[in-house]
Amino acid sequence: MINERVEYLFEFFESMSDIELQREMEIIDEDSSELKRSKIIATLRDHYRDALIELRKKYSTRKFYNYFIVIDFECSCEENNYDFEHEIIEFPAVMISVESCNIQEDVDKAPTFPIALQLFRGWMAKHGLDGRRNMGKARRFCYITDGPWDIGKFFQMECFRSNQSIPHDFRCFMNIRRSFVNFYTMQSQPPRYHCDGNSVHVVEGTTTKEKLFPNGISLNIMLKHLNIQFTGREHCGMDDTLNIAFIVIKLLEEGAELRQKLVFNEKTKAPSCVASTSSSIENDDKKEKNPKNILKMPNEEDKSNGNEKIFVWKKWWDEMPYKLVRITRYEFLGDRHLECESCDEGDN
Repeated sequence: MINERVEYLFEFFESMSDIELQREMEIIDEDSSELKRSKIIATLRDHYRDALIELRKKYSTRKFYNYFIVIDFECSCEENNYDFEHEIIEFPAVMISVESCNIQEDVDKAPTFPIALQLFRGWMAKHGLDGRRNMGKARRFCYITDGPWDIGKFFQMECFRSNQSIPHDFRCFMNIRRSFVNFYTMQSQPPRYHCDGNSVHVVEGTTTKEKLFPNGISLNIMLKHLNIQFTGREHCGMDDTLNIAFIVIKLLEEGAELRQKLVFNEKTKAPSCVASTSSSIENDDKKEKNPKNILKMPNEEDKSNGNEKIFVWKKWWDEMPYKLVRITRYEFLGDRHLECESCDEGDN
């Protein structure tokens, strides 16, 4: 069966021996004699990708993932201080079994971020989420956060500060806010658009996310929309994480597909997110990037025209070594988002 074979190939490309990969190249009539291992795998993936996408179009979330890991960092902060360097002081995580919706809790209050991350890795390994195969298959999981900041900003800054690269699996994650808004906007009434030749307008009477959530989106707004009472203390790391998990479970029960457009991927042309004293991380326009200088006080013009918050957002977003890039449905279904362009690993 071609469907079963395609699924098998994408599951085991990385663990195939060089001889097995060469045989697969012969099947598709491609010469692999002068190619590196990574190029051979990329060629095979590209060849079978369309078949994989057609197969996966009918999948639900339960087919894509075995577990979701919800993370909501608690960081040190100082009100109205734009130059404050945030530090992760609590590393709470909740693991959700996609099949059973059971929850496993973990929280690290280690003295330093590197130790907390090491303990977190041990917790994941304990539950079989260390990349090792179980009964021939690796368990698939995805991180979920309440907004782009936890991993896109705080985690990345801590990695930079502790002089370590961003772990590969943290480079893709789901933003539950985007998932929530997209799903319930479409459930209420998909917006319809009209083009008059010069511009596109939303047809009057149809639902948009601005109409459904006029005050924006937040953890409390999502809970209120689902008629779920907040459990615990607000801004307590584990309590916030558990409440986010309740939202994820509700979305799964209602058939939401937590996937495309909800997955972010950090990409940079630099080989590593770690900057040394002799080099700096650069993007396409060769501007120096230094997360320590991400938050600077807005000037008077920004304050007077009401763009103070916009300034702060753009500043950290633009200055991060690793960028947040939305993943298209095509890229998600074809596993292209897992082929991270910012990998620091070399050929095996």
